[in-house]
Amino acid sequence: MDSFTLDSLSAAIYFSVGTLDLNNYTITTPVFDSTQSAWTKYLNFGTSGQITLNNPGTTLVTPWNTLSSLNIYGTPTVNLTNAATSGTTRTITANSIGVPINLNLQAGIAGNSIQLNGTFGNLDFTGCSATIVNATITILGSVNLGSTATFSTGSNSWTLSPNKLETFTTNGISADWSIIINGNELGGIQLQDNLTMGGIASPRTLTLTKGILDLNNKTLSVALFSSTTSNIRTINFGSSGVMNIIGTTGSVFNVTSSVNLTVTGSSRAVNISSASSNLTNRTVQAGTATSGESGNFDLSFAGVAGSTISLTYSSYRNLNFTGCSSKIGLIGSNTLPLSGNLNLGSTITFDATWALTTMVYSGSPQTIQTNGMIVPFGLYLYTGNSVTLL
Repeated sequence: MDSFTLDSLSAAIYFSVGTLDLNNYTITTPVFDSTQSAWTKYLNFGTSGQITLNNPGTTLVTPWNTLSSLNIYGTPTVNLTNAATSGTTRTITANSIGVPINLNLQAGIAGNSIQLNGTFGNLDFTGCSATIVNATITILGSVNLGSTATFSTGSNSWTLSPNKLETFTTNGISADWSIIINGNELGGIQLQDNLTMGGIASPRTLTLTKGILDLNNKTLSVALFSSTTSNIRTINFGSSGVMNIIGTTGSVFNVTSSVNLTVTGSSRAVNISSASSNLTNRTVQAGTATSGESGNFDLSFAGVAGSTISLTYSSYRNLNFTGCSSKIGLIGSNTLPLSGNLNLGSTITFDATWALTTMVYSGSPQTIQTNGMIVPFGLYLYTGNSVTLL
């Protein structure tokens, strides 16, 4: 078999049963559909075979449609190349088993839309100018958002489930939807540039369920960050990585357990950064609280007068309240383990819980900078530790 092209833009390949071996060649067709029967069928791409979908988006608007009865092998590359007619929506449904397709959305004009369903390997939007409909999909490979597509906002999430470290590239496009990382101990995502997930008006969540989040010295901006399991997880900040947490209410930074959590990098900067006028009560939890255990994160805070930030009983590394005017509360205990430096700023207030609180220091040396504020809590130092007042 050689490469071949169907010469009609209204043609289609309907794969019902048997085996199709591309033998490293390319098929060009407007439509590839394996949903005509539930019989088991096999599609082998080989190492370099491709299927190019030159779908015009006129009468046949589902250029790729597969069910779990299709078994895919090899290195499957599928390209969507036709710019399509303005005002149409084309649907890519990838529900096959075996190896997920690597989808290159190379064409699509402003004014038409693309709906994705199912599970994908690599997902690349380079060259696409269409609107990408918000949908729940699973991605096992790398992601490149391109620079010209429009991604609709919405509550549907992308689940990233790689079995090795894969890349995530935004090219400055805001990912205005929630993301779940559910890889394995070797699998996760590495940011290639800054990742911004929506804004205050459309709060999104990044959830680290299992696997690796490698900031790679980049900045993650998201309303809510959550990692509440005891699965094996790694967060790598690098030397200058930053998390900006911009949520205005609720559990904006929620790491309930340090069990099986590894945090690496000389930078551990987490900025609870929103100073919006509509702030209410935000809570922060930074892992399991263990006296004598080093905290994982360097937290700084912003907030306007009239708002509240409640620190949940956790092991903290550095705390910096410079520029924050919120009231600071404490939830869960009358002790607060701290292994690094404390800067109270000059504009925060403390609620009544702090009058009965002891700040437990571990690690040495450390500093406390009061900026003239009256410290309302007690201090406890482990034997051999030192604290310097600035």
